[in-house]
Amino acid sequence: MSDAANQTESFDAPTEDNKDWSLLPATDRRPDESTDRREELAALNKAINELPEDLKNVFILTALEERQQGEVQELLGISPKAVETRLYRARKLLLDKMGKKGF
Repeated sequence: MSDAANQTESFDAPTEDNKDWSLLPATDRRPDESTDRREELAALNKAINELPEDLKNVFILTALEERQQGEVQELLGISPKAVETRLYRARKLLLDKMGKKGF
């Protein structure tokens, strides 16, 4: 007897005709979630690009490139307090912009 004949079908598993998305692993996204995520990332990218240059530079170096604040300070030639202040202001502006866009 072949292995295929011994296999059973689970009634809990999603089928092609009737997908139950709640049974998929957390890493799999529904198509509408992927679209929402792309829209959110596009809005965030636009909001980052709209930041004033001094805030954008600090945000990109610290949050996106994950550089240490001391390294950012040296790269930009600003004080540690200026790095902290600009990062705080950048995050606040981004949160405000994203909130206004419904994210």
